[in-house]
Amino acid sequence: LRSEQPTLWDAFATRRQAVMQARRGMEFVEPKTMQCQGLADRCRHATLGNPANQAYLLHGTNPTSAVAILGRDFSVNLAGSSVGTMFGPGVYLAESSTKADEYARDDVGGEYDGLYAVLVCRTVLGRSFVTEQ
Repeated sequence: LRSEQPTLWDAFATRRQAVMQARRGMEFVEPKTMQCQGLADRCRHATLGNPANQAYLLHGTNPTSAVAILGRDFSVNLAGSSVGTMFGPGVYLAESSTKADEYARDDVGGEYDGLYAVLVCRTVLGRSFVTEQ
């Protein structure tokens, strides 16, 4: 599945522009997913580069929640509802598919019984918080 919601894209583009203006000239930590040339190219502007620190990251969840996220975006008030929040409320994303997979869940007995979901998310990171824990 792919989200092509114009409203969500407009919100993403607006936030990307705001981050780009606020973080002009700052150094960023580049996520490991950006070592993939194809993903890096999708986030890099031909003349500006990647001034908002865009990246593709992964989010493990269950299929029902994945479909809901695709339809209306992440909901911070639902963050951690199935596994908790180690660093407080927010959207938790991972550089590693194995880390995202740890948070993927199946929908027991539902329409997607036995299936798990990992979303590939285009993000604007700005200056990100990185932990090795």
